[in-house]
Amino acid sequence: MNNTKEINVQNLIFLVFAANPCYIKVTDKKPKDVTINLVTKTWFRNGDHEPHRSNRIGSAIRQPIKDGGAIIGVYDRTNINHLNAMAGDIRDATYSDSGSIDCG
Repeated sequence: MNNTKEINVQNLIFLVFAANPCYIKVTDKKPKDVTINLVTKTWFRNGDHEPHRSNRIGSAIRQPIKDGGAIIGVYDRTNINHLNAMAGDIRDATYSDSGSIDCG
């Protein structure tokens, strides 16, 4: 596993909601609505009203849109810290205290 700071675009994986937002999937295909900046090691969802609120690669959006195919986070599959963060982000994304999605 790579714990260095260099990020290779081929190693990126994307955490997204499945068609049913009660489920999550990991894919190596960059969603069309995501922009990656390898220089700053950040990403953001296109169409956000505030693109300056980019996210660090290895992290999730604080309040993801819970919709099929919507992006949750971007991670480097060779970085163990990113994979650990992704596990927590999966839990956080599928937990809803707002009651807007009933997966129970």
